[in-house]
Amino acid sequence: MYSTSRDQRIGDLVDKDIMTIDESALISDSVRIMKNKGISSIFVTRSGNKNAGTQNFPIGIVTERDILYRVITENKSPYKTMVREVMSSPVISIDEGATVRDTVTLMREKNIRRLIVSRQTKTNDEKGERGDSSPIGIVTLMSIIGNVPAESLVLAEIESPSPGKIV
Repeated sequence: MYSTSRDQRIGDLVDKDIMTIDESALISDSVRIMKNKGISSIFVTRSGNKNAGTQNFPIGIVTERDILYRVITENKSPYKTMVREVMSSPVISIDEGATVRDTVTLMREKNIRRLIVSRQTKTNDEKGERGDSSPIGIVTLMSIIGNVPAESLVLAEIESPSPGKIV
């Protein structure tokens, strides 16, 4: 098992392979991609989003749980339901310079398991410099809880495809 300092930068641990799908795609398409890639979630983007700094930034996320609870249990057809109808939004992100401790704290506070890690970039416009955010990867929180929730010791770890690899 890999272990890291709680003070390590989260940007050093990200999975840079962010899978996305357009919000107008069907749920069946997202399930096919998730199955083929062996992933349990996919980020949602909006085609034609012309806002500076947001054109590549996900607007939502669809997870296996979303599909189970918002499609299957509600008797919706995955062949007729669009991703935008099921996605969780907005997407929460954290800067690549944040520590593992800050990342785990944010994920616990927001009750989320997946978090976009972003990089602030500076752009020049007529009013001077301003910062835009672009995604560089994702981190997944894995909770380890005992059999009896009331007596469980809750630990957290960040799942990373390349533990300790500094990019």
